[in-house]
Amino acid sequence: MLTTVPAGALRAVAAEARSAVARLTRVQRPHTQLSVLDDPLVSRRVHDPVSSVGSAIATALSGQP
Repeated sequence: MLTTVPAGALRAVAAEARSAVARLTRVQRPHTQLSVLDDPLVSRRVHDPVSSVGSAIATALSGQP
């Protein structure tokens, strides 16, 4: 890949990304535990357990008409 960004800047950004991944994956819940964003009492799911499709930035779906 070609870029005009200096190699040192690319290495710094890569290190920041690895650090962010480490912080974000430090705590994980069991796959049997619902996310705190999913609330069956109000029919809100941010993850589809049938298709396993989910997005952390997707708008929560509501089961209400």
